[in-house]
Formats: sequence, structure tokens, C-alpha cells
Amino acid sequence: MKGDTMPEFSTMLSLQAQMMLLLAIGIFLTKKHIITEQGRACLTDLLLFLILPANTVQSFRIEFNAEIFRSTRDILILSILLQVLYGVVMVLIHTIVMDKMLMLGASRTEVKIVSSQSDAICAAILAQLDRGVTILHGEGGYTREPSAVLLSIVSNRELPRLEKLAHSIDPTCFLIVSHVTEVSGRGFSMDKDYL
Repeated sequence: MKGDTMPEFSTMLSLQAQMMLLLAIGIFLTKKHIITEQGRACLTDLLLFLILPANTVQSFRIEFNAEIFRSTRDILILSILLQVLYGVVMVLIHTIVMDKMLMLGASRTEVKIVSSQSDAICAAILAQLDRGVTILHGEGGYTREPSAVLLSIVSNRELPRLEKLAHSIDPTCFLIVSHVTEVSGRGFSMDKDYL
């Protein structure tokens, strides 16, 4: 069965090689200015309307059998699956890129810090990161003890510095990190006021 398809394959390869040879000769003759623009147009028409269709017909003059049918079916199924996979991947990439482009520069990170040393962490954020801090008054749900909750909005680049800073002051502090899509107000959409 495989031996039967080899002559057809070699015929197709030979026809392709002939076409490539004709193209190479045409390019060579054009570069040497042996063929004029009018001659090139005539040879292009000859190639497109006579040689290419003849080669296409010749390449398909093979005996049709069950093996060729199975191969064609498998190639068709594979091509459909690849197109579906390509479509899914492109939608995912498009969605991710569009999301990043729409949020470019506007995406911020909200950090809430619960710590017994909230005053020291607050002072360090203000001094070292030059970020504002809001102090919320909280209460432990189990212990019912009052505690300060620090709220700060930082850029994604500043987040590792803030985490390192908070853990260096209080290694047992409780951090909650949330990504927010929009922040407006002083320091973000308005200029900062330094008192």
C-alpha cells in the first residue's frame, strides 16, 4: 500500500521542482534584463493559466482507494481540531491582552494590614513608600479586642516593598491583598497635598 503512494508522491515532488525551476529561471532572466516587463507579464499569465492548472490536474491523477480516503479524513479532522484550538487560544490571548491594555496604569493593589504594631508600620509606609494610609478601627471576631486595620493602595510594583516593610516591623502581621480596578482621589487622579 505504501509502495503504491510513493510514485504519486514523487510525481508531485517532481512537478513542484519543475515549477520552482521555472520561477528561478524567470527571476534570473528578469535580473539580467533579458525579459522585459511585457514579457514577464506574458510568462506570468502562461504560468498561472496553463502550467499551474496542468500541474494541479497531473498531481491529482492518482488511483483513489480506501487508504487515501482514510488519510484525507484524518487530515481534515486534524485541521478542524487545530482551527478550533487556534480559535480558543486566540480568544484567550485577545481577552488577556485587552484586559491588560484597558487596565494599563489604572490597576492598583489594596492592602489591609492588621498588626499590634500598626503605628510603626503606618509611619514606615508614609515615610518610605510615600503612600497614604487610612487607619480603620476594627475588633477581633474571636477575642473581641480592638485593633487598628491599616488600609493602603499601592501600585503592583510597590506591593513587594510594602509586604517586606510590614513583615520586617511585625513578622506576625496579617495582610490582605486585593487587586482593584479603579482608584480615584488625592494621590491617584489628583495631585498629592503634603502638609
